[in-house]
Amino acid sequence: MAINTKVILLILLAGVFLVSGCVTPQAEKKISDFGFLGGDNALELKFLPQQPPDKIPETAQFDIALSVENVGEHTIDLGKLVIEGLDATSYSLIVPKNNKLEPGSSQDILNLVKAQKITSPEGGSSIVPGGQDIIIFGETAPKVLVTQPSPATIRATALYEYETIAVTIVCLKESVLRQTIGDELCKVSEKKPTTTSAGPIKINSVEQTISGLLIEIQNIGDGNPFVRTSHIYDADLPGNIDSFGELNHIDLVTAEIGAGNAKLDCKLINDVRTIRLGPEGKAQISCTTDFKDVKGEFTDTLILKFKYGYKQSITTQITVTDVPGLN
Repeated sequence: MAINTKVILLILLAGVFLVSGCVTPQAEKKISDFGFLGGDNALELKFLPQQPPDKIPETAQFDIALSVENVGEHTIDLGKLVIEGLDATSYSLIVPKNNKLEPGSSQDILNLVKAQKITSPEGGSSIVPGGQDIIIFGETAPKVLVTQPSPATIRATALYEYETIAVTIVCLKESVLRQTIGDELCKVSEKKPTTTSAGPIKINSVEQTISGLLIEIQNIGDGNPFVRTSHIYDADLPGNIDSFGELNHIDLVTAEIGAGNAKLDCKLINDVRTIRLGPEGKAQISCTTDFKDVKGEFTDTLILKFKYGYKQSITTQITVTDVPGLN
């Protein structure tokens, strides 16, 4: 992991203490207020009111305007917003580019900073909203060639790269079988309280056993993750994302137990493990643990980081109406 990333995570982990004793039930509950915002989405995407209007006179000019707001806890450096659904032979989208208007059906989503939860020394907290932008496409309605025109569906799709961080507290002890006899400071075999940064990928549960960890992951957002190295920066349409080979894939890029003595193997190859989400957007992965270098018994933090491309869409309908007397 890069040094700057470690510094960020250390700051992030300031709210969780590491002790060489048991985490009390009260302390374990605090992980649910780890400083993450909570929330199921990264990007809030919506059409602005009457942009486009529901009904548009033929040959009239109109705008398709969308608000994009980062409501999650990872900055969107560069993404793409794509408009689909309008017949290219009848409509011609116009976008601002190089200080002039040019034909185009996509625009970049640039530099949307993450939302943040700020905690004051007195104990209160406030939310700093994430970055927001308005993206506008210009359009001209075609002439009506039929007496009863059908509505046209406009689909706006955002493609961007995102990241999820999850934190839990695990039990470390030099003899994992000790919990079966006598007193113990913490338990190895049980589900652990877990918290996840705001975004569409969530860690539902982390179950610790004497041999490792069983982790359940789920997509709970309004869209679908996909292989993050494709279809964000190129000109491909969202529908070109392969439904089996690329869609519903996420990368586990960090899996670490804080203090360092416990070894964790989550089968990362070159610092990446690609996971395919199955039915209901869920997947389970297992990681093995090795406590042979652990002395004593204590709790420590487990950090998991996932990266992925994400695709989400919204739709609206327009109807081009006849203008009597227009030839």
